[in-house]
Amino acid sequence: IYAAGIAHATLTAILGFLVSTGFGLFAQELGTRIEAFVVDPILIKKDSAHKDNWYKYLRCTLPDNLVARSYIESLVLHLKFELNTASALIISWVGLLWLMIVDAGVEVSTFFVVTGFIFAVVIYLVFEAVGTGKVLGRVRFELLKGIGNSPIT
Repeated sequence: IYAAGIAHATLTAILGFLVSTGFGLFAQELGTRIEAFVVDPILIKKDSAHKDNWYKYLRCTLPDNLVARSYIESLVLHLKFELNTASALIISWVGLLWLMIVDAGVEVSTFFVVTGFIFAVVIYLVFEAVGTGKVLGRVRFELLKGIGNSPIT
């Protein structure tokens, strides 16, 4: 940000950090909405017990050294990456649309090519998120079957 020809690098850095953090939180929230309104209904349609198993799983206490715990953590990381990247791409597309509208040098043909690429990647990531959700559901189901049974040592 410039005022009377003087650069305010610190202010620019702080504002850039705050805007980036805000958009990051917005992208995460959008990813959560995609999970709730797109991924979960698909999983529930394929497995009616999906939601019940999820809430049962949330109520259980698992041993710290359970092998499945690190596997679930890895799957959740993948799921969050897929959903948050998809939502960040959607936000980026809105910015690209704005650049085209204000005539900031984005050609219409470039806009449509990039739009096609962005939405192809978004569809792929949501498709992958559904697959990751299926695997998470299966792992939770298997863990719930073991409740009350002694672990294999």
